[in-house]
Amino acid sequence: MSEITDALRYATPMALTAGVVWYLVASLSGEPNWVDGAVFMLVFGIVVTLGWYYSGERTE
Repeated sequence: MSEITDALRYATPMALTAGVVWYLVASLSGEPNWVDGAVFMLVFGIVVTLGWYYSGERTE
């Protein structure tokens, strides 16, 4: 399996979890701004992917 597919399999659930947490916090503090949420999920997914890539957990 390619490294890109491995990274997506790892990062996608983490980004979705971050999106749910963001939505819950945004809902409690007022009306959620969907653009901010989308940017948050994208950045979180990139950070998780980079962390996974450099952590050595990927298969050699």
